[in-house]
Amino acid sequence: MQAQSLSLDHLEGGEACHEDEGELSDTHILIEEHFYQIKMSLFDKEGHKITLTDNLRFKSLSLDSQWIEIVKTNKIGSELVIKTKKIATDTVVLNTQHLLTEVIPVAQGGEKYVWSASRLTQEKELIITKPVQI
Repeated sequence: MQAQSLSLDHLEGGEACHEDEGELSDTHILIEEHFYQIKMSLFDKEGHKITLTDNLRFKSLSLDSQWIEIVKTNKIGSELVIKTKKIATDTVVLNTQHLLTEVIPVAQGGEKYVWSASRLTQEKELIITKPVQI
């Protein structure tokens, strides 16, 4: 299995506006004081998307609260709504990690399985910038 945060959609008026900058890009450029939705996905060895279930837990690391506010997250952590904060400089660069951290057993009383495999971790560079002035 492989974990990827494939999309980062700009939210405008509550609606997601997908801006295609190459789905597998390792860098996303964000504008200060805007809302974005991050979605994590799992893929098998052949690249087929795996349906996410309630027994999975994802975690997003390095979303520095100085620059990013987590507004909303779903139960398993695979979808986040974030808001970029106002920045003092022209750009701020953040290196983030999104990973599958554990699988909770469906049967009651079973033990949680905690992942440590790096293949289930996706690293992205986020660049927060000021709006373009024309």
